[in-house]
Amino acid sequence: HGRAPPSLQGGALFVFGASREAAVKKALSALSFLVFLCLFLVRVATAGENGWKLDQAVSIPAIAASGSYTTAGYPVYQANGFFAAALSIAGSGTAQLTYQMSPDNQTFYTPSGASAILSSVTSANASYDQFSPEFGFYIRFIVTETGGVSGITSGTLRVVGD
Repeated sequence: HGRAPPSLQGGALFVFGASREAAVKKALSALSFLVFLCLFLVRVATAGENGWKLDQAVSIPAIAASGSYTTAGYPVYQANGFFAAALSIAGSGTAQLTYQMSPDNQTFYTPSGASAILSSVTSANASYDQFSPEFGFYIRFIVTETGGVSGITSGTLRVVGD
């Protein structure tokens, strides 16, 4: 007969006789759902056992008056930039917690505008706060005794990040 079936007329495939606009809307709706589903599944797949991209407990050794202790670098390239830190110390000193970022876990930089995460931490005043560091592939933490008279005998730093 030389004529295409009605579902193929006009060069487009119509879904059960629907208009072209309705077919496009259905296709976009299905595509949007698939994109959302993929993003959700990627988030679940990369979340790890407890959902944190960084979950570190660090034992802080003795730090002399005005001295400091620097942790190892920890990878945070999958983190979304939301972190929390808790620091408790023993001894008569006063502590401050700061951080540095690195692109390669070799050279670390203190970001411009970065301030102390925690300050005035004492054995009687453990401290906790949330922070959002600058972007980097690795992060490390520095515990500094800021009182200048007495040292810190030990401590515990707990950091989580997503």
